[in-house]
Amino acid sequence: MCGIDPPRAHGLDTVGTIAAMHRGDVKVFVGMGGNFALAAPDTAYTFQALRNCELTVQVSTKLNRGHLVHGRRR
Repeated sequence: MCGIDPPRAHGLDTVGTIAAMHRGDVKVFVGMGGNFALAAPDTAYTFQALRNCELTVQVSTKLNRGHLVHGRRR
């Protein structure tokens, strides 16, 4: 109806996403609420992964320290 052909393969879990960001396979991170960086298993490693992204977007109702860690600056 909309002309969208969604992917059929399974996506990444949290740990897989963080590893993919480290490898450079994930370039954009969009977070919907929560505190991804501080809730992840290894905060420092997750901060590094987020900094590897070209773009990070977080939609939240409350500010948290994870908002201070963002993607690359050009």
